[in-house]
Amino acid sequence: MQREEGAFRGRITRGAAADADLRGAELTAADLSAADLRGAKLARAKLPGVYAPGANLRGAHLSRANLRESHLAGADLTIADLRQADLSMADLTGADLRRADLRGAKLISAVLIGTNLADADLCRGALVGAALTGPTSPTRICARRTFPVRT
Repeated sequence: MQREEGAFRGRITRGAAADADLRGAELTAADLSAADLRGAKLARAKLPGVYAPGANLRGAHLSRANLRESHLAGADLTIADLRQADLSMADLTGADLRRADLRGAKLISAVLIGTNLADADLCRGALVGAALTGPTSPTRICARRTFPVRT
């Protein structure tokens, strides 16, 4: 898939967009349910309110992406690069974030119930008001600038 410019208002459901170059793309409130975006380049993408339950974002590059109020329940974000991404108020219920790089990410008031955070790096992440419960807690949360979570 070629690099996309401008706003996207459609659906990528069960479609293959693996390794797509969507850096900086406008995907506000797009329907990405069950989409295959493995390894996609989505750095600085605008994805607020995106609907992506069960999406495959394994190894996706989402650094500095805006994912505010996104629905990512059950999504596979294993080894995803989410450095400095804004996931405030996102629903990550049951999502797989094993080995994800969440350094400096904003997870303010995010729902992380049943989210797998095994070996995830949340150093310098903002977790104010986040609901964080099992099955697996993050391996690395730096004391400096990491905030209390609601359990």
